[in-house]
Amino acid sequence: MQSLAGKYKNLALARLAVSIKSTGHFDKVIESIDTMITVLREEETQDVEQRDRCEGDLNYNKNTQEDLTHKIDRHNKSIARSETEAEKLGEKITKIEEQINASKEEIVTITGMRNKDRAEFIQAVKDDANAVELIEQAIVKLKEFYTNNGIPLELAQQKKSPAVHNKSEPEYSDAPPETTFGDDYKGKNTQSHGIISILEMIKEDLEKETQVAREEDGKAQVAFETEKGNLIKMIQAGEATKAATESQLADLKQKIVDETEERDMTQTDLVAAEEKAAALDLDCDWVKTNFESRRDKRKVELAGLEEAKNYLAGVENGDELAEFA
Repeated sequence: MQSLAGKYKNLALARLAVSIKSTGHFDKVIESIDTMITVLREEETQDVEQRDRCEGDLNYNKNTQEDLTHKIDRHNKSIARSETEAEKLGEKITKIEEQINASKEEIVTITGMRNKDRAEFIQAVKDDANAVELIEQAIVKLKEFYTNNGIPLELAQQKKSPAVHNKSEPEYSDAPPETTFGDDYKGKNTQSHGIISILEMIKEDLEKETQVAREEDGKAQVAFETEKGNLIKMIQAGEATKAATESQLADLKQKIVDETEERDMTQTDLVAAEEKAAALDLDCDWVKTNFESRRDKRKVELAGLEEAKNYLAGVENGDELAEFA
């Protein structure tokens, strides 16, 4: 036994040799060897189980870290894309707002111009109406004057030419009547009637001018209302597009917030996995450094114990009695 203990460098065999020397009972020694073999087998099983568990945990942790890292990378890329899209939507909203404001300013501008033109039209119509009223009053007064003075209103004058009438140049050759009146005034009937005709033509021209102005103002009002209506439609369409874009931007921003939270949670999980990996490395470091050496030593120890057990069993059965004798 001492020889086997020296051969296998086995302290347990050396102790058994001492036990045999002191007691001489092989059966108890064999029983002790069986117990030690059982302990070594159990120890080997535990080492293997712990090695497998460490390797499994380390591999699982490694895969987990890779999955989490990949997931974080996906989140970062998605967030970057969403932020770029959100920036574009923000720029789109700004442009829409600029277009809406430009349309509103255009409405203010054309409304101001229309109000100015309308005011000028109303004043021109008023002025023409006042002029017509004055001319009518003048005609009435002239007719009253001629009637009261017994002057006949006969058309005794001739036109200068068939040219188109010009308000600045009457088409009648007679000059206005003189302002001094005498006994011979009754003879100037052609002049009196010429003035009335001129006044009536001026009145007619003013009335036509007013009618044309009204028609032009009506057309201008229709054009204004059409242009203003188109601008209002553009504003309404722009506001609808803006609202839809703002809703889209709000959803996108919420998506960024949610995905950022998920990424941060995943980052927290990755940190935990890294910390666990460090703990596993510390706990399982013996597998890298001691598992093989423990197994090799255990094999030697088991071999020694098996050989010692076989030897003692042979002696006990009488196989070695001759040599022992």
